[in-house]
Amino acid sequence: MMMLSGTPKKKNLAGGKRQTKGLKLVKEIYPPQEESEINVNQLDALLKFLSMNPDKIFDVGKYLEKRVGKELHRGRYGFVLVSMDALNSMLRECHSNLLNFYSNSVASILLKLYSLDTQKASTAIQAYNMKVVATQTFARLMKARNGYNIESTTDLNVFVRHFVEMINNKAADPDTKAIIRDCGFKGLLSYIVNLEDIDNFIANYVDVVPDEKSNVINTLLTTLSTHESPLKVSSLEEIEGIINSMAIPTAYLSGSRHIAPNPQNDSQSLNKIVPSHQIAFDCLQQLGCNSSAISTKSLLTSIFGYLHSNQMWNRPEFVRNCIRAVSSKAVHTQITALQLLLQLDRAEGFVDAAEVPATKTLIVNALISFFSDESSPSGNASEPMIEILLPLIRHLQKSAELGEKNAAENAEKKESSQQKLQKKIIHCIGKLSRRVSDPSEKIESISYLMTKVEQKRGQVTVQHLLLEAVVQIFEQLKELPPLRVIPPETVDALVSLSNEEDQTTRQIVLNIFIPLLNPNIQYRSTSLSSGEELDERTKRRDKAIRKSLFKQLFFTNNLPINYVLIFNTFDALLRLYGAKELEHTLPIVFHVEDLLRNNANKLKSNDPVTAPPAMAQAIHSTMATYLFEVAKLFGVPELKEHVEKVMDGKWSRALSNTKALSFHTRKDHWNAKKAVGLEVFFEKDKVIPMLLNNPYLQASFTSLSLNDISQLLTKPMEKERKEKENDLKVTVSSDRRRTQTIDLPRNSSVERNLHVWKFESFLKTNEEKSLLPSPSAFLKTLSFEDQVLSSQKKGERRFNSLQHVLSLLPEMEVLPGLNQFTRPPRLSHSSVPVLN
Repeated sequence: MMMLSGTPKKKNLAGGKRQTKGLKLVKEIYPPQEESEINVNQLDALLKFLSMNPDKIFDVGKYLEKRVGKELHRGRYGFVLVSMDALNSMLRECHSNLLNFYSNSVASILLKLYSLDTQKASTAIQAYNMKVVATQTFARLMKARNGYNIESTTDLNVFVRHFVEMINNKAADPDTKAIIRDCGFKGLLSYIVNLEDIDNFIANYVDVVPDEKSNVINTLLTTLSTHESPLKVSSLEEIEGIINSMAIPTAYLSGSRHIAPNPQNDSQSLNKIVPSHQIAFDCLQQLGCNSSAISTKSLLTSIFGYLHSNQMWNRPEFVRNCIRAVSSKAVHTQITALQLLLQLDRAEGFVDAAEVPATKTLIVNALISFFSDESSPSGNASEPMIEILLPLIRHLQKSAELGEKNAAENAEKKESSQQKLQKKIIHCIGKLSRRVSDPSEKIESISYLMTKVEQKRGQVTVQHLLLEAVVQIFEQLKELPPLRVIPPETVDALVSLSNEEDQTTRQIVLNIFIPLLNPNIQYRSTSLSSGEELDERTKRRDKAIRKSLFKQLFFTNNLPINYVLIFNTFDALLRLYGAKELEHTLPIVFHVEDLLRNNANKLKSNDPVTAPPAMAQAIHSTMATYLFEVAKLFGVPELKEHVEKVMDGKWSRALSNTKALSFHTRKDHWNAKKAVGLEVFFEKDKVIPMLLNNPYLQASFTSLSLNDISQLLTKPMEKERKEKENDLKVTVSSDRRRTQTIDLPRNSSVERNLHVWKFESFLKTNEEKSLLPSPSAFLKTLSFEDQVLSSQKKGERRFNSLQHVLSLLPEMEVLPGLNQFTRPPRLSHSSVPVLN
């Protein structure tokens, strides 16, 4: 079949006049001599031509790729530099989406330059020169992307191993070695900064290291380890300036010339080298801030593995720089902390058993530095503090148990390695609490720790450490939001612990009471600022604290610090409640003075005494200091003079006093030879009138006369509570013909559920007894406390009825196992005649 003569010929895209013009312009940019520079006019013409004909960029790129390969083979490095100048100019003008036309050619040219052999002495310098030029061009390529993805057509990951090789180069000349190393870091930094998929990079070069030459993390950490001072986090503008400092004029790399600085343009020369450790830090920081949570965990695992393998936890500033670099984002705070805590378990696999406590102490110290770093971001409010607290407490308990087991071996040491670890963990808990902003997280942590304290009753060392942790959290609990209170059971547990025989336990609890009594830290259900009357539960708890303080005065194993803390707690109560507190503490003061008077009389008659002479003097000094504080706080100068007169020469030498009467402990406490006999004591008949003469206190005690106050000053620890008549009479039906029930006053809100408490079966088992059992015995038999708790959890109305019956029992008949705070707060707890 013959073709029609009118069919047009197919156009040859590979040739033609326009194609010939493009290739001609590329060839004309080369100078006739190798040592000469590029033809600038022809280069401008080429760039203008390519901007008007972007489809020709591919052909130009292929020509440059072929020309560079040919010149490298011939060893004409001057023409190679001309080709690279042209390529850099194209990257500057033909960027973004136009890169897809020639990015493969650029990558191929760069690989040819990076593959040059640096082992041959004759070509080593030029090989290094070409690597520097290639790195400069690579940085321009990454910048020219301008957000466009070229990884689909060009594999850029292959350059990572070349950058690592440059960083670890073995050039004979020290200056050349430093410059090549600097360029390698900058090339790696330019790659990481412009990388879109950081997680994929971490998966390929961190999780699974292809070979030792591509071990990016180890290379960065090895360089970072050469520096011991804190490093700053560079901004993106500063990082861009670091990368741009690789610009090298062609003339200084042509022929056989050595790498040299540009004397005319120092700002763009390699003479101004950024320290390698700073660039390594910036590389880690860019990896951390642009990675996901999972990738950040992989980074931290690799970093901590490096620290373990090289046993470098004893380099605190280096460790701190590593952690700061990776955890620069707020969302990574929790991950970093948990990964650090995980190293406490892994430490046992890297060091000998004897070195484990010391290594763990260094790891905890790194965690403290992380929490203390003001420049590092705080964690999110949604991240629970308890997640970090749990492993810390676990290691704290484990350390305490190991310390007790090895106590005999460490008897000669002033402080064992386990004790140092315990102190660091306690300190770390305080730093963690300071970093957490949500008070609810701190309250939850306190409740958890107090639960552990109750579980560890009998294990004194562990109990002390847990209480010390509670102190650290309380000291950082500066304020609570409205409607947020300390759990009542926490305060009840502390009050119980304050009566322990162990003096250290009492000291720690008092250290908790002082911040607990801060007006902004409410364990009360009623706000003091509202002016409302405190509920019965709060009054009972405050009374228990005061009673505990009174008891603690007379423990014979007290140290001077105990009295300092007792006074501080009394003072905290005084500042919390103001003048109203005097109604509660003045009776205690004068009761203590009466006991000290009796104690002094027994000393004169050589009878057994409650307190040794020096201890009695310390108690007396504590009461005097409290009265002095009252006089100073409310402006009662007569009382101040009276205290100074009574205590003239009678102050405890174990508690040296300044003019402000603040306590400072001495080591030679309770030295009987230094004790002074007490003869004059504080009398209520002298002190009370001084207080009532003060206008402010008169306004506070408007409803009380001197006689009324005197009645209040009866011995509070010896008087019995007066029974109040209650209108609610409790009776029990004795009619055996019907079901036996407890008859309460007709109150529809509580009566309808009381029929459930039948004790007919109870009576059958006690027929031989002529007396009816007491209500408490009856309710105990029916597991009353279980009914209360079960009804409370289910939210049944029946719970109110159960609570009502409990309120009718005498104070002494609180059932075992039933917490006191579950009793109704506003019902009277006065005694009711026991049923017979």
